Amino acid sequence: TVQNNIYHDLDFTKLSVYSNNLNNGFQSICRSDSLNLFVAINNNNLNQQIATSSDGITWTLRNTPNNNWTSVCWSSKLNLFVAVANSGSNRVMISSNGINWSTNTINYSSNKPIITKNTLAIGSNYSLFLLNNGIIYGCGNTQYLGNSTQTTPSNYGNITLQVDNINTATAIAAGSSHSLALLSNGTIKSWGDNSYGKLGNNSITTSLAPVNVSNISNAIAIAAGNNHSLALLSDGTVMSCGYNNACQLGN
Repeated sequence: TVQNNIYHDLDFTKLSVYSNNLNNGFQSICRSDSLNLFVAINNNNLNQQIATSSDGITWTLRNTPNNNWTSVCWSSKLNLFVAVANSGSNRVMISSNGINWSTNTINYSSNKPIITKNTLAIGSNYSLFLLNNGIIYGCGNTQYLGNSTQTTPSNYGNITLQVDNINTATAIAAGSSHSLALLSNGTIKSWGDNSYGKLGNNSITTSLAPVNVSNISNAIAIAAGNNHSLALLSDGTVMSCGYNNACQLGN
């Protein structure tokens, strides 16, 4: 496999990197114009997983840290080659010259981009609190706290309730009278007032307990407006639902 960042004018028929001289497994290649250097990478988890060439014909193997390296690219802004792996704690490897490589230690808990976690959310007359264990509590108007035992907006201010059936939340958001919770698996739960379909569950029925937001399984961030909801997906796209009187859904 060859990445999209490949140097497209390269004649692949001349690449020794795909011959038996360097063995099989080289699957990603890039070029630095400023260094006049091609860099290719394989994922054989050996000591020499990088090959460099100035002409694309004659290649030299380079020593690298062991890992399952999968792709490499050149950053002209950073003046660095950057290689990434799909496993292990050291998933980033960098080099300023393509010859000497070092790992950049990052402790990943998942393959998702790292984002700032929303641990507090404030609605029109209620508040939500996300705990470290993924559970959510709320206080205020009990109709909007995601607890199905509360059917009337009594007990203002003197009761704290746990949101039903959520224990893997990573972020929360609150609109005027509806709320969202992003779960660790990339799905989203929503609850509260559902006028204009802002809960995103193909309905306009208000729900005291959390419901599943439809057709989203790879969300990495959430936000709630007065009467609409937004979700940022791992591919960089944004999904929206709810009231659209001022084109706030962005469609």
